[in-house]
Amino acid sequence: MSKVLFIGPQFMGIYKDIIAEFNRRGDEVDFIAERSLPEDPYNVRGIVGKGGEVDEAKFFSENECYWRQLIGEDGEFGKKYDILFVLDGQGLHPVVFEILRKRNPDLYSVNYLFDTTKGVYRFDKHFALFDKVATFDIEESKQYCVNLLPIYWVPVKGEKPVRYKFFGVGRYKPERARLFRKLQEISENTNNPAYLKLQGEHIKMFTLKYLFRTIFRKADGHITWKDYYSQMYMLDPLSVNDFREKLIESEIIIDTNAPHQDGLTARFMWALGLGKKILTTNEAAKLYDFYTPEQVFVIGDLDRFDESKDFSVFLSSVFEPNAAIAQKVVAYRIDNWLDILLTK
Repeated sequence: MSKVLFIGPQFMGIYKDIIAEFNRRGDEVDFIAERSLPEDPYNVRGIVGKGGEVDEAKFFSENECYWRQLIGEDGEFGKKYDILFVLDGQGLHPVVFEILRKRNPDLYSVNYLFDTTKGVYRFDKHFALFDKVATFDIEESKQYCVNLLPIYWVPVKGEKPVRYKFFGVGRYKPERARLFRKLQEISENTNNPAYLKLQGEHIKMFTLKYLFRTIFRKADGHITWKDYYSQMYMLDPLSVNDFREKLIESEIIIDTNAPHQDGLTARFMWALGLGKKILTTNEAAKLYDFYTPEQVFVIGDLDRFDESKDFSVFLSSVFEPNAAIAQKVVAYRIDNWLDILLTK
């Protein structure tokens, strides 16, 4: 049994899957939620990332104090750990490694990224401190000479009948809205239910942002009033359990990637593990050895993809994974995924 200190974001409950897998292996896990702070100089979406200035010396000094209090001898996590497992790792400080390795020189440290350095945080500032670093992003794996590893998927017990032809959810973006509208139309024309939802703000915040962007002539990227009051709009995100349930109940999963990354999303990998068909905007999906056009349709032209013969075939066909593809996908099941990261 190993004692693990796990630091990571709480986004989508992903950390819970990893803790459960460590526990299944017999390991003891302590979890610390990472901190995403606007004044952090490494935060690409923070003050510096937006062109502002911060007191770097003050931030790093206060951040060091935060970690010393948390994992120091008298801190809540003032223990000896065998493994330091960091998922992303915003707000990390070198003192973390100093303190933990002083207690256990044989500490094994791993950093896994499902976000990018150019779009979210300068994770690369701490790469040299880890024994192993892996990322989901192809280009950044090459840029920083670190391991490429798609995110895990979790097996599901039992089966549920398919209720939806399409399933897609995500924060409002003009391109995503265009895609969802087109798929909603296809769904209605073919008499197939779809679950397509755009998440956004409550009416007061929506109105304030709309007025602000209109005044400064930046309303092009803002959600329209028509979309806001459509059946596709929802205020609150799905819970992790509801999200996974909808995945199971759907035939085709809609995946839209962010422009600053080419890595496969958790949504993509979870759908892949379930043997679902996937409609994605991520061209990089074709670069993986488990890619097959029978399961994954990559959208090239967002406005005309539905006019192609290939899409018609994809839409009407039933995907049956072959043994070779299934074996490649098994490599990223969460138990095997964690084994890869923990192998020295």
